Amino acid sequence: MKKLSHELPDIRSHKRFQLWKLLSSIGALLLLIFSLVNLADQNYRLGGMLLAFSLVILLIFLTYRRSDNSGRAMTSLNIIIIFFCLYLLISGGRDNTGILWIYPVLITTLSVNVFRSAAITGGTLVLISTLLLFTPLSDFITAEYSQTTATRFIVTLTLLYIISLIGLHYEQQAYRTIQAMHNQDLHKLAYYDGLTGLPNRNSFKRKLARIVPRTHSKHQYLGLLYIDLDNFHTVNDLYGHQTGDQLLVTFAESLQHTVRTRDLVAKGDGEGESESGNLARLAGDEFVVLLSDLKHPADAAAIAQRILMQFDGGFEAGGLVHPIHASIGIAVSQNESGEESTLLRDAEVAMNEAKRSGGNTFQFFTDEISQIVYRSQKIESGLSEAIESKSFHLVYMPIYDCQTLKIVGIEALLRSNHPSLEGIGPDEFIPVAESKGRIKWLDKWVLENALHELTNLQQIGFDGVLCVNMSGAELHTDKYPQIVAKTLKKHGINPKYLEIEITETALVADNVKSVDILRRLRELGITLSLDDFGTGYTAFSQLINYPVNSLKIDRSFVAGIFSQDDTRRKMVEIILNLAEIYKLRIVAEGVETREQFEYLKNIGCHYAQGYLFSKPLPVSELVTLLEYQRVSESI
Repeated sequence: MKKLSHELPDIRSHKRFQLWKLLSSIGALLLLIFSLVNLADQNYRLGGMLLAFSLVILLIFLTYRRSDNSGRAMTSLNIIIIFFCLYLLISGGRDNTGILWIYPVLITTLSVNVFRSAAITGGTLVLISTLLLFTPLSDFITAEYSQTTATRFIVTLTLLYIISLIGLHYEQQAYRTIQAMHNQDLHKLAYYDGLTGLPNRNSFKRKLARIVPRTHSKHQYLGLLYIDLDNFHTVNDLYGHQTGDQLLVTFAESLQHTVRTRDLVAKGDGEGESESGNLARLAGDEFVVLLSDLKHPADAAAIAQRILMQFDGGFEAGGLVHPIHASIGIAVSQNESGEESTLLRDAEVAMNEAKRSGGNTFQFFTDEISQIVYRSQKIESGLSEAIESKSFHLVYMPIYDCQTLKIVGIEALLRSNHPSLEGIGPDEFIPVAESKGRIKWLDKWVLENALHELTNLQQIGFDGVLCVNMSGAELHTDKYPQIVAKTLKKHGINPKYLEIEITETALVADNVKSVDILRRLRELGITLSLDDFGTGYTAFSQLINYPVNSLKIDRSFVAGIFSQDDTRRKMVEIILNLAEIYKLRIVAEGVETREQFEYLKNIGCHYAQGYLFSKPLPVSELVTLLEYQRVSESI
């Protein structure tokens, strides 16, 4: 910040130096011309002195032309100008008109100086000129001046000197005002969010660095709430970034009213900052609240609950009610050693855990969460290594026709054989890949390798459908349908043999972009399946909006068919009724017992997969199974 505050002075000094170089070169040239004219008129004394001054100014110009020391260059020129003006005064110049040239030379010289050096230069010239004209030192003057001329000259010179200083003074005052405004703007840019007006991450971390030691020394609890708006990206997708920005501004204002003054760190904190310094927008839709003087960590939970209540029934902004809510992480410390960044990190970790559990809740940072984070970091590291070495393979879960028990499809499932991911399944490393932006690489790898295997399977007679999972990230990737089409063409696969599965939780109601991606996939001739149906938030009436061909009943419903609570069994029946209404195929996942299978078949389920029939198989075992089925059918 200090470096930035010097930006304007540097620019000002640079401009003055550029002007100095311009005037020096022009002055040297004019003096050279006048010296030649005088020499031609055989006025050797004046011509020689003018030539000498010209050469000295030229030498100063050449010496400092490429130098950064503008102060020394200006001082050198000022000294030469004083001697030059005094020479004109003493000698009278050509036809005793030398003093007339002193006026423009003085004004020009003072104009390129700062106030202090201008005052010294002009004051020195006025003082010496006065002494030469009105004291016994006048014996040094070879020119002849009347008392009236001398007086007029000194008065005029003094007035020009004073006027120049007044101008420089007001220029300097104006510049200081501009510089102060400039520094304020830089401070706002560096420490405040331009959209909401709240402090930004830099400002908040400075505040935290001051508050943490002071709070610990007083044996007080210090709390930090880390707030993230869930589903905020859908507002931008549906209504545009202008509406999204308006929502952020509205929430920032609401947050300041919801978190009362008495909840915050003492006003000003001894640093001249307002209460808003305890609230901050860190980035995007992430906000933090700093709390002190907490009697108990539960007080932080009460404040978090007040914040969550803002989202009951949706959040209104810009005349619209948006179906968003918040995930809040809470970190509380008391007399704990460590850097202030630890508190912020712990709160963020707790927020991510709140979001992972479904959002619209708050979560305290605990040792258990710390262990989860450690494992997540381990998985992230292992995932990076596996991607680097492409240490993945596919297994295939057969899909059976409930009536004929024929294998009609296979679902490609990703596995890793990298040592760093040993014992870690896709249920753990896939979410990490999604959160760390690596999922698209995995999507592409699975699609490429699964279609390659399908080519081989079709050569031995397999005519079923290949099911490939698609991550929610692809619903926001305009080029994904093109990628699928290109990969199909590369392997010579008819699109009707590819089915792409998208989880219900990845869909957002009425998301035009997502629906458009699915529509374009359907237009390729690909079939689409809505996976884990019944676990998300899709309204049943909205099924008509999605261009899907089939629904997959989540394994949790299948497992609960015969439980004492008949809720899950009723849910399965409702899904089957919906499928009949919308003319969709139904696939049951996780079928593990004969009783489950018979029940599903009897109520109209079309297809099933699960350990009752087969575990996920490597391609070699799948080939054996398909060959066995082919032989069985031929008998």
